[in-house]
Amino acid sequence: MSKPLIGITTYNGKSPNDNPITAVQHTYIRAVTQAGGLPVLIPAILSEEDFYDLYSRLQGIMFTGGGDVSLKYFSGADHLRISLVDESRDETEISLLRKAVDDGKPLLGICRG
Repeated sequence: MSKPLIGITTYNGKSPNDNPITAVQHTYIRAVTQAGGLPVLIPAILSEEDFYDLYSRLQGIMFTGGGDVSLKYFSGADHLRISLVDESRDETEISLLRKAVDDGKPLLGICRG
């Protein structure tokens, strides 16, 4: 029997020489493999078509922890402690979350923001 493909959300950052990168902590990858799944990283820079093609192949999704979610998704006030907002990650993860809930796809959400 083949192992389930489990999507892992990523964040956008910069390499030491200032090149854009897509990244995730190894802890998340290890957790998926130890649970018997095959981890598939979900870059927050995919086109909508590629994003939905990848989504359709996944048996579950892990939403990783990280920086704060943009206030445009909530009715809140700006605060000095809000940090590491990643707009493309927010768009990707909120779209993934809505789609997974609508489809009944298994998901695990880890604190973010």
